[in-house]
Amino acid sequence: MTAAPKRGGDVQQDKKEPSRLAPEGSKKKSHSCDPVCSAPDAHNQEQPRTSRKPPPHILIPARIRRRQISALLWYRHDGPCRTDDAEGWLEEIAIHLAISCKPDPLPFVAEEWRQRYTPGLTPAFVLEVLCRVQAIRPFYTSEDIGRRLRMTYDEKVALRITHIAPFDVDAEEVRARKLAEERARVKSHRLATGKTKTPRQQSIARTIPRRPGETTGSYYRRVKREGLAAVG
Repeated sequence: MTAAPKRGGDVQQDKKEPSRLAPEGSKKKSHSCDPVCSAPDAHNQEQPRTSRKPPPHILIPARIRRRQISALLWYRHDGPCRTDDAEGWLEEIAIHLAISCKPDPLPFVAEEWRQRYTPGLTPAFVLEVLCRVQAIRPFYTSEDIGRRLRMTYDEKVALRITHIAPFDVDAEEVRARKLAEERARVKSHRLATGKTKTPRQQSIARTIPRRPGETTGSYYRRVKREGLAAVG
């Protein structure tokens, strides 16, 4: 006599426990297949991708030129530009505003600059210029900017402008003047501190004169010996 099956035992035998291992070749389901869960993803894909920051070799010069052009405008007009030259200033700085405004929105940055430096221009005209410049994306050097703005070397020195070249002096002359100014600054610093008031040759010639027919090497060796002897 066989034992009677327990209550519900036949039902458990008929039902097989599903395998936890996925069959070979099948892909794991994700929430992206669910229309409810994938709705935010589809919405994000429809939105236009936000523009990223430009690389540092483009972003940093644009920020510096934006600051220096604004300083030149303020220096020439002794405040905001309220003349007809305001359009030219805006045309010159528009591309730098477009590049350096990240992560702030461009209309906000342009409107803030307009209120401070060119209050006579209308916001609609500013947006029109920005759209035109962004479509063209002009590329020019510091020499082009200095030539259009007619910036002189004196203005460059007075405002300490580094990323705009003057139109009245070429690059070689700028280097020569900068070197001469640096030498004069170092010399004046030495004279003010009193470390070296006269060149080395003059100070040596005053204390230890050179003998007739003596070579330069022998002279300096003798000066060194006599100097050490005097110290000792």
